[in-house]
Amino acid sequence: MATGTDNSRYEQLLVLARSLSGQVQDARKVYLLEVRLKPVMDMLGVSSLEHLLREVGRQVPSNLASYFADALVDDETWFFRERHRLQIVAEDIARRASQSSEAAPVRVWCAGGSTGQEAYSLAILLDELIPGGRAQQRVSIVTSDIGYRATNRARAGTFSHFEIQHGLSTPRMLRHFSRTGERDWLARAALREQVQACHHNLLDGPLGPASFDAVICRNVLSGMEAPELGAAIGNLVASIKPGGCLSIGREDTIESPQDVRLMADTEVGSGMYRLLS
Repeated sequence: MATGTDNSRYEQLLVLARSLSGQVQDARKVYLLEVRLKPVMDMLGVSSLEHLLREVGRQVPSNLASYFADALVDDETWFFRERHRLQIVAEDIARRASQSSEAAPVRVWCAGGSTGQEAYSLAILLDELIPGGRAQQRVSIVTSDIGYRATNRARAGTFSHFEIQHGLSTPRMLRHFSRTGERDWLARAALREQVQACHHNLLDGPLGPASFDAVICRNVLSGMEAPELGAAIGNLVASIKPGGCLSIGREDTIESPQDVRLMADTEVGSGMYRLLS
């Protein structure tokens, strides 16, 4: 049974997690956050969670934010997650690419992309949809995450044997990845060159004002509440070019899309919104 001290400590962890990412954690699973913070405690040389929380107070210092984010934010993902929605946005991007010049490739942002499986899944679909092996020249993909650990893994394009089998078919695995070592798989050079990874917090602002033809942010917004949710949606929308699109996950909702100049796609269940000019 949790003591009053435990409850106070867990409450502070929930506040820290929300201040970092806007994510509202499940209070019933807050004890897991304590386990995840063990590497941060080891790095700082503190022996207990109480000591760690006394050190940081109610707000994580900027130089430690990414380490806390790696520990406190859920980075669960897998290849071809929500296949139907991913296919819809990939087809939309491929159509845009067919109408653009190679001098001005279509730009895509996978926001909150964790360790990169979503971005690499999209790159694989585009390779299949755009003939002649021209997907790498016609579409540029940026994946971002709040945690440096996840960002570095996405940049490396290396996945464990378990990860590579989670959602990825054998033919696609053999075509787009090569084994490295006994248990790891590395995305082939063409995919790694197409997918760029960067560190970014959705609450800090747009990745680039009106810079992307398509923004994909799936199963991130569902963990947020106001006011952080509104700020995140605003920053996503601000990153989209006029006429561009936003794709969200099944668990995500945008209550009043018209308030941020979005119009829902006509296909039911697509999770797609168009930015009005």
